[in-house]
Formats: sequence, structure tokens, C-alpha cells
Amino acid sequence: MVIQDLMKSISLCLTTFFYTQMNPILIYMSQVPQGFETPAFLINLIYYRKQRNLSNRFEVWTTFEIVYFEDMNTLIPNVIESVPFVNLAEIGESLTLALLNLPFYEFDVIVPLFICSLAATNMNFKILSVGTDGHNSNPTLHFYVDYHFFVQMSQEKKKMYRLYVRNNIK
Repeated sequence: MVIQDLMKSISLCLTTFFYTQMNPILIYMSQVPQGFETPAFLINLIYYRKQRNLSNRFEVWTTFEIVYFEDMNTLIPNVIESVPFVNLAEIGESLTLALLNLPFYEFDVIVPLFICSLAATNMNFKILSVGTDGHNSNPTLHFYVDYHFFVQMSQEKKKMYRLYVRNNIK
């Protein structure tokens, strides 16, 4: 439940930071459909660790990869070799600002409920232009962000169904 809420919070943050009427950006979670439209973001969870502390308190470490796919149709054809890397580096810098303090929401309620703000503990990015098959492909930005936080799990107490009282008066 925490992971889905974290991914939705990241998606909401990306939408508010990057979305414009002139340039809408699609956001996918965990997988990209075949023939997807660009520009687009893909949010992947690549590391998750939960360690129990005292009582019902847990320490959680997460690492997310956010991949940005550039729209190659909007670039000028004769400078297509250098412009994507500059633009992708600027997108990477913008992502560091957008995800530095992530507003965390709970989405199980009717209206998303703001819980807290999570501070990123580690952020970095790289730009890759080689596809998985070894051939050149469109350059993509791979942004990595870590969040480290504590979760307090609520425990439901078993309620007593009936209480029998014997009172003997002498």
C-alpha cells in the first residue's frame, strides 16, 4: 500500500511540475505500453527494504527510477546529435528540484489526503543513448531517487464481545 501511494505521489509531483497545456506529458507506472507517445515519464521501483524496529514501527528504504523519454519529433533535424543531451540534463536538474521534498499522499480515501513531506536522501541521473540490443536509440534520461522514512503500523485491538460480571453481595 505504501509503494502504490509513493508512486502516485511521485506521479502527482511530476504532473504539477512538468505538465502544461501546450506540452502534456504522459506518466506510466512500472511498464510502458508498446507504441507509447512521447514525451513521457516511467516510474519504476528498483529497491525496497522494510526493517522492523521497536513495537509496530518499521524503517523503510526505497529507490525509484524515473525514466524520461524525449519527444524526438520536436527537435531540429540537423542538430539532433547534441540538443537531446542538453535538454535531458535540464530535465534531470528539474527533477532534482521537483522531487527534493516529495509531498506524500494517501490515495485510499475519496480525496487524496496529505500525510507528510518526504526528503530525498540521494538523487542522481544519467543519460543513455544505446538501446538494449546494442544499437543506437533515442536518448533517455534515467533519474534515481532514494527515500528513507519510518512507518507506524496500526494494530487492530481485539475487542471483547461480552463481559460477564458476577457480583456476590454478602
